[in-house]
Amino acid sequence: MLNRPAQPDRHAALPVFLVHRQSAPGVFVETGETEPTLEATRFGLENLLLLHMPLNAEGSLAFVAACQRPEGGFAMRQDGGSSDLAATYYALRIFELLETPQALAPEARQALHHWLRQQLFPNTGSHVALDIDLLYYAVRAWLLSNGRFTTAEHEAVIASIWACAGNDGGFGRFPGHAPDIEQTYCCLHLLQALNVESWELPRQHAWITSCYFQGRLYETPQRAIYSLATLYWGTRAAELTQLTLPWFAIRHEVEHHQQADGGYGMTRKATLWQTYCALGVLRIAERAEV
Repeated sequence: MLNRPAQPDRHAALPVFLVHRQSAPGVFVETGETEPTLEATRFGLENLLLLHMPLNAEGSLAFVAACQRPEGGFAMRQDGGSSDLAATYYALRIFELLETPQALAPEARQALHHWLRQQLFPNTGSHVALDIDLLYYAVRAWLLSNGRFTTAEHEAVIASIWACAGNDGGFGRFPGHAPDIEQTYCCLHLLQALNVESWELPRQHAWITSCYFQGRLYETPQRAIYSLATLYWGTRAAELTQLTLPWFAIRHEVEHHQQADGGYGMTRKATLWQTYCALGVLRIAERAEV
């Protein structure tokens, strides 16, 4: 057997990066920002879990509680702002990560569901007035909080997703909009979460594959925009549709973007979000290669 030189642990510096991004135990501030947010805290916790590091549930839950608003949703920051769908989804995802499904009292859950219904169906249960980005946050928050759609509401949500499907297999942000990799991933994930598995895999595979080139997954087949985020959304879409990609090349591409502080980013400054995307891609590649 050959004696191979020991390979450096590329994740050894990551814990230090994550510690530096905490303003308090379990509460995170994104690179370039000065205040903690639910978004930064969610991705900080995701990264800790991906590295099998311990979480400070008490600190995280106290911060989430401070971001809750009387109308039922959550604001991104504790000291200002009203409820928004992204922050509300992040708060509920934090509960899931911390395995604290009972973090919301019954009356708070009832207020949350009332607020979410207002966002999803401002007029009637037969029409959804949200683009795919906001629909993703709303539906994920609804499901994470154990909300139950009526039959009409369930059908309306699914119809709004399919209305954004293009003829080539991708999904756009609005009906008639050109497909992109983010919206395609979001739609596929929502369809799976809503127990809809009737998408056409050959078309999905062809569209996702058309976004791939030399270890990268671009925003569209035109390959004009690329980031660790588009790579993550693309590999998640591939995973959802059981599409095989050149995983070795993808892993190599991710490793190229690890920064000196241990985090990942497209520039010299790593961020919690881009680090989550990078670690997520590596995890997907690892699962696919088993």
